[in-house]
Amino acid sequence: MRHQGRKISILCAAVLCSIALVAGAAQAAGYLANEVITLSPGENQTRDFLVYEPFDIKNLGPAEPWLIICLGDNETKCGKLTITLTTSAKPTFGSYMDYSFVGFAYALGGTPEFINQAATTPWPAEKVITLNSTFGIVYVAALINKIKGDVPLPAEFKIVFKLAVAQ
Repeated sequence: MRHQGRKISILCAAVLCSIALVAGAAQAAGYLANEVITLSPGENQTRDFLVYEPFDIKNLGPAEPWLIICLGDNETKCGKLTITLTTSAKPTFGSYMDYSFVGFAYALGGTPEFINQAATTPWPAEKVITLNSTFGIVYVAALINKIKGDVPLPAEFKIVFKLAVAQ
């Protein structure tokens, strides 16, 4: 059962990343990124958002996407980017919600990395991405994978992007 959820998450990430190729420009713009976030080494940024229902593969949504650009310089390189996704949703006893963030990361001179990090209420989903470069780009989309039982919607989420200085 756990592998099926992982397969669905991988499929969702592939679909979200390929939408720009198959959808019209106006339609694809809403899926690609709500916001472009620029981080310098030592900075962090937090975004609060709501998700109204579980991800539906037929409608390709809902998902909350971000494009994160990490900018360092020759003296201060980008180190590790920590992405933490938490929810304040309070399921009733015996209920739970599976949620995740999926996407990809690339650092200048590095190899691309696929991101697929999942969690179940009340635990956070956290991923550390090693950039160690003067430039890195990360695309992530947060989504609800599955709800079992009674979880009040819309669910409140918080995502934190924290970029450390390279050692």
